[in-house]
Amino acid sequence: GNVLLIFGNRRDEERDIRGILSRDGGQTWETEKQMRLTTPVTGDFGYPSAVVMDDDLLIVHYMAGEGADTYDGTKAKCFATLVPIEEILKTTK
Repeated sequence: GNVLLIFGNRRDEERDIRGILSRDGGQTWETEKQMRLTTPVTGDFGYPSAVVMDDDLLIVHYMAGEGADTYDGTKAKCFATLVPIEEILKTTK
């Protein structure tokens, strides 16, 4: 079955939360087909997690703050974005 790995992309100039898909239960990964799941993020960010809702919608939530590359919990906020499952499967084909 399909497995989605989500992670904080810190390598590119536009840092964001991304996902890669495995269509064979995690045996192989479509690493060349990364999908952007959020808009670009500044400051400290990451720790994404996701929940499938009603089999057709994925909610991705993550932390982002203004503390540059050092964590400062007083400046951190939680964000969430909704992504249709169909869009994820289509994007990575």
